[in-house]
Amino acid sequence: MRMTPVSKINLFVIGASKCGTTFLHDVLNMHPNICMSEVKEPYIFFGDNYQIKLDGCEDLFSSCKSEVYRGESSPVYSETIQFPDIPRRIFEYNPDARVIYLIREPFSRLQSVYKQTLSTGHWVNETIYGRYGRKMPMDFADAVFSYPPFIDATKYWTHVQRYREFFPDDAISVIFFEELVNDPEITMSSVFQWLGIDNRIQLAFDDAQQNSGEGKTVYNPWPSRLHRVIPNSLWQAMPKNLKSLAGRFIKRLPVPTAFPAVLTAEQEALVREIITPEVQGIYQYLGVTDDPWHFFNKLRSS
Repeated sequence: MRMTPVSKINLFVIGASKCGTTFLHDVLNMHPNICMSEVKEPYIFFGDNYQIKLDGCEDLFSSCKSEVYRGESSPVYSETIQFPDIPRRIFEYNPDARVIYLIREPFSRLQSVYKQTLSTGHWVNETIYGRYGRKMPMDFADAVFSYPPFIDATKYWTHVQRYREFFPDDAISVIFFEELVNDPEITMSSVFQWLGIDNRIQLAFDDAQQNSGEGKTVYNPWPSRLHRVIPNSLWQAMPKNLKSLAGRFIKRLPVPTAFPAVLTAEQEALVREIITPEVQGIYQYLGVTDDPWHFFNKLRSS
């Protein structure tokens, strides 16, 4: 088993978003031979200023000691259609790194991403707007077909191939979200064995955070807009009763309502047509023959 301490990041959970990366990040951090970044999604290799972020990333690992792996989890790393330079940047930084890619049944992922992007304000957040060069449509179908974090990010085989251009297959682990959630003990035992560390360790999986879409509401943009108008120094100097009045006023302001996360039969058929070669490629790459997602033999209702 590998037991040499490292100073470089050598373990990357690259996504996909809404496929269990938060849970996996926490579980990996429970192993005594792994130290995951204190900020789960540091996006170190994202953006043209990645070298500056890389130079200052030690603070993310201030609690690390003599672990075999230092890791981080940034789902945007798997969006290689929008951000094609990230696999090369990671490889040039550490060609010996290991890459974990979580994938999920495509339609379930699309619905989960819709809830997440609504709750985090993709439809109005200027920072995210700058990332993709467009705002997310509020309508589910429009978002699926026009906003990159939906169909583009679900092209699993395309993204795996981008990483295979730089990393050997034995340095890439593709994990089904469903297996991780339904049987984390067996799944993580396999991951730890692949990493060359103790895979018999008992972990408290219930303590790991799960970023579920249940109970999420549409992002309220009004507080941030208010703080852009009122300088922080002025806000701090305001009397409590005036702050309370402002808070009550903000709560009365309208917030868009989420559309149902459903597709028509025609829209679903188009999604299936686009995603089919991606699922076929992933299945073949992993040696899967029983269609665990029921992607090809299950009719979904519109």
